[in-house]
Amino acid sequence: RTASGKHVFRFEHPTQPGQQTGGWMTTISGKPKSAGFGQLLEVQGQVTESAAPAAKAPAKDSSKKTFTLEEIAKHNTEEDVWIIVKDRVYDCTEYLELHPGGIDSIIINAGEDATEDFEAIHSVKATKMLEKYYIGDVEKGGAGAETQVVEKDQVDEKGRKIALNPKKKIAFMLQKKTQLSRDSFLLDFALQSPEHVLGLPTGKHMFLSATINGELVMRRYTPSYPA
Repeated sequence: RTASGKHVFRFEHPTQPGQQTGGWMTTISGKPKSAGFGQLLEVQGQVTESAAPAAKAPAKDSSKKTFTLEEIAKHNTEEDVWIIVKDRVYDCTEYLELHPGGIDSIIINAGEDATEDFEAIHSVKATKMLEKYYIGDVEKGGAGAETQVVEKDQVDEKGRKIALNPKKKIAFMLQKKTQLSRDSFLLDFALQSPEHVLGLPTGKHMFLSATINGELVMRRYTPSYPA
């Protein structure tokens, strides 16, 4: 309601770009428990209270566990999910069902370094929540650090090449941009070749990312026409 007493609608994004504050996902009120928010806020409250003291405990450094990249890479399923954020290792298995962004948003980086993606779409409060699942650090120069994986083309059940890779960012050429309104655009991207299909399952979305003002920004979109 405005100062004059008039009722109006106010639309708000879930989060703000980068580490900026704001967004309806970062507030406490109005979260439906059916979507996991009720449980999420309970966890959030616990972490908020304990996050600051935990960060000031250097005495425990001698007992810190370290993991090689090769070992971390093995934890890449829904039943066992580890991720890396700023060289710190987190076991997110218990958090999958609570994540407002869904399971896929975590699984996409399972067993890998998720620093860039995590910071692009999460608030400072979410970063504090992550500490609840901290289990150790990445071992510097450990086994597997220099391993290079040779990836093969992914194909669907019909043998067609798939354009998307759930574990890797793919660059697509923007072949057409149509302005629909003052702040809305229709973007038409080309796949790698005429033989490729998008490969996005029904009901799933994809992330579009770009560097804006020096910060990586990621947002989810559902294609209107899966070529």
